[in-house]
Amino acid sequence: MSQTLPKLISTDFDGTLVHHDHDPVDFRPLWEFLTYLQEAHGVLWAINTGRDLDFTLCGLEDYQITAKPDFLLTMEREIHLPAQEGGSSAWVPHLAWNERCQEDHLALEQKITPQLHSFHQFLKMETTANPVIEGGRFVGIEASTEQELAQIVLRMEDFFAKATEFSYQRNGIYLRFCHINYHKGAVLQELSRMLSLEPSQVCAAGDNFNDLAMLEPTSAEYLIAPVNAIPEVKEALRKHRGIIAEEIAGLGVLQALKTIFMAKEA
Repeated sequence: MSQTLPKLISTDFDGTLVHHDHDPVDFRPLWEFLTYLQEAHGVLWAINTGRDLDFTLCGLEDYQITAKPDFLLTMEREIHLPAQEGGSSAWVPHLAWNERCQEDHLALEQKITPQLHSFHQFLKMETTANPVIEGGRFVGIEASTEQELAQIVLRMEDFFAKATEFSYQRNGIYLRFCHINYHKGAVLQELSRMLSLEPSQVCAAGDNFNDLAMLEPTSAEYLIAPVNAIPEVKEALRKHRGIIAEEIAGLGVLQALKTIFMAKEA
């Protein structure tokens, strides 16, 4: 592992910072430690989430997250930067990256329109899952259970087998279609490029399928998963010698960050 401390921390939101299905937990020690790292070490913090921008901002307020992220990476693909004016709650898109991202996704959607139509019919006729429609576009799935989604994924791969640019991001009962070049790893790598950082200077924390792309040495050398992470994430971290914390969500991230920074400071 690198001899330098991380200069950028990328964290998932749901399941990594906060936990929905657990007794109320006080995650304030994590917010305090993130603020300490920002102020004392100049560490930058990015939230890297499948939520869109508005839902992310709502989450920061709902969970009373007092630490201030330096970047918001949303929908597993978009980059948002703090506005120069307008206060800490104002964010602006990184236009060059986000517009290219949107163009590539729209071009892919046009290419696979017949497959999308056939798959939509399959969902309607053979599953209890709901198609996710945004702006009249079929963009993903909301399954009834995680088990149902796992079965749908197996069938979905047959529908899109010849669509080489097609991929998807999956978390719990939700799945979003995407271009194969855009995921949490790709957006984290782009942010690192903007900041002139190498993977050896980056830390990533996540718990679910859609986090796997950033929990790779190509994106970050320091890798963290809380105890509630799915088995696939834990297996990836064992492979890459990451830290699997003993605590849930934000408390696990806190435990791992203290291990990393205190070991380096000792």
